[in-house]
Amino acid sequence: MKKLIFLFLMLIVLAPAQAQLEWAPVGAKYYYSTWWGFSGETGVTVVEVAGDTMVQGKNCRYFRRASGTVPWTAACQAFYDITYSENRQVYFLDEYTQDFKLFYDFNKMPGEVWDVTLCGYEPWCQVDTLRMQVAAVTDTVLNNVTVRKMNLTSYILSYPTYTFQWVVYEGIGNIPVMHFFWERCITVEAGILNLRCYESPTHGIFNFVGGQPCGVYTAAGEAQAAVEQLRMYPNPAREWLNVELPQGGRGQLALYDAQGRLLKTQYLDAVPESWPLDVSALPTGMYLLLYRSEGGAAALGRFVRE
Repeated sequence: MKKLIFLFLMLIVLAPAQAQLEWAPVGAKYYYSTWWGFSGETGVTVVEVAGDTMVQGKNCRYFRRASGTVPWTAACQAFYDITYSENRQVYFLDEYTQDFKLFYDFNKMPGEVWDVTLCGYEPWCQVDTLRMQVAAVTDTVLNNVTVRKMNLTSYILSYPTYTFQWVVYEGIGNIPVMHFFWERCITVEAGILNLRCYESPTHGIFNFVGGQPCGVYTAAGEAQAAVEQLRMYPNPAREWLNVELPQGGRGQLALYDAQGRLLKTQYLDAVPESWPLDVSALPTGMYLLLYRSEGGAAALGRFVRE
């Protein structure tokens, strides 16, 4: 009998540790490398879990930008800033529909999928769905804590040939500012480059940039593709703007206003040498056009609608 008890205790000790990180504890901080397209300014944006609140009987956490170069966009900032977690799943509050929707599902195994609703706020955002498919699941030790790591491949249902890859950690996440960089409606101007660090109030700092300082942007070692300049003419424009695009592969063209709101996206299966953009319906002002290739290379340009 004593041998059986000893064996049972040994099995408990030797059993693989489960993920121990609590989702979004109050005081947690996320550090992102960022750039602001209209000024070209680079830096670090910090988002923090500012507090907890009860919503529809759920014990929720809410996020806010603490500091940084990339401002919030007023139109859609609330869609992912309130979340709660249960049964290894994370949900966000869609302020437009006032219901909770699935964001992360850490129960999924390789080959399995879940869907994430992308926004739903007119006129800037269109309702769409991002399908997340698990490529691999592993346990990794970070700060002496065993954390589940998921490699994901995702695609927008309205454009299934265009895929994106993510690495997500249970208890941390990783997708910029609770948002997908490529989605139809984002809280910030498209300037999130990568998650530098996650600061836990209970487990310290998780550094994802090779030991570089969390709050200091350094050009050397930043995980980003070089940002080229788009050539556009005529500029200023009244009715049509011709955009010269980098050649090769597929890509996405995104139009933003001066406040950083995403106004329009265009997915290109075959990138032409020049793309005519109808700007006749745009109000007078400055705009930013961002192009990203399937391989992640970026090019941007500013133009004036007169």
